[in-house]
Amino acid sequence: MSKEIETLDLYTADYHVSVPDILSCQFDVTGLSDLEQRMFVEDLQDELRRIDEKWAKGKVKGSGKRIIQFLAKEPTPQGGYVRRVRVKFIPYPQSIINRVNRVREAVYSESVKYSLSPSPIAAGEEKVQFLSGSPVMANEKPRYLSKAQIFEVMRAVERINAEEVAEVNKSIEEFEKSADFESIANVVKKHLGADLAKGRRYPQVRVVFSAPTVFLDEFYEKVSQELKEAKEQADVKRQEMLKKMLEDIEAERNAMLESLRRSLRSRLRESLAVMEKGKTSGRKTYYEAAKKSVEMVKGFDTILGEEEVISELIQLIDAEMKGDEKTANGLREKLVHALSEGTGVRRAVKAAVNMGAEEEKKPRERKAEETALEELFGL
Repeated sequence: MSKEIETLDLYTADYHVSVPDILSCQFDVTGLSDLEQRMFVEDLQDELRRIDEKWAKGKVKGSGKRIIQFLAKEPTPQGGYVRRVRVKFIPYPQSIINRVNRVREAVYSESVKYSLSPSPIAAGEEKVQFLSGSPVMANEKPRYLSKAQIFEVMRAVERINAEEVAEVNKSIEEFEKSADFESIANVVKKHLGADLAKGRRYPQVRVVFSAPTVFLDEFYEKVSQELKEAKEQADVKRQEMLKKMLEDIEAERNAMLESLRRSLRSRLRESLAVMEKGKTSGRKTYYEAAKKSVEMVKGFDTILGEEEVISELIQLIDAEMKGDEKTANGLREKLVHALSEGTGVRRAVKAAVNMGAEEEKKPRERKAEETALEELFGL
């Protein structure tokens, strides 16, 4: 490896989390008249609505149009296509569908805890196309992990599979044994003469890790070698082209690291604000949540050159928990400057540190702020 560039211990995670639609079933209703199709859909809607209400724990949430009627083009042996009318629905109560959605939310939550996403570009900074990683949800930026975080994510996914996915499948199995599943099957049998199969199960969550930066590093090494050969051959034009390629690689790599560094500092500022909230509220859980949040991203400290900042923030939280005001005050002032990235951010950090001076806020505003912090840090 060329001495100008070091291998990065950064990875992306490709999460395979199924949507509720994987539990759906389809039936061909092409042979029915328009009236017969409408009667089938209406009876099915009535039955699903009844079951949603019966199996709901509390108020029914999300229940609505769970039946989709659509046209499908199917190939024929002659090489053409024929249109078929199909009806698709999930033959389980909305409570089970909501549990599936909670599995997806849990995976997303765990991915955010242990990873960093490139932060928005700073003013005046050139936009750079980062190497892509697979997002957890649609429209999500790629999220990067260190090697230490990989094992944390794997443990979290194992827990989600053992607890939440298992609970979803247990609920499905219980429902399939009930008279309510049979009542849905009877609607299908009455209108279509078809059987509603049992045995659908929600698949376990899978996660695959990759190291996109390895490509950058290997590409850099290859271009460096070609540049060496071009110099030996006195090929000036090729040298210029290869030098420009090396500059572009380094620019992308450095921009990615700087973006992740900003993201890490943003996370640390949030942790500092939560710690200060613990000081003003007297609740130990705020200190514990702040420390846990910092420890979740500690694996990035060496990669991003933030070892001292992370170490001192953990020391500050420990000092506050022990009531060591002298140590805490010294570390606090140092961290305010270390985590600042300009006048605006410095003011924001100081505001977080001085939360105790904001007691004149209306009770409703203070409660909203507390709720937001509790949701963010799992308090």
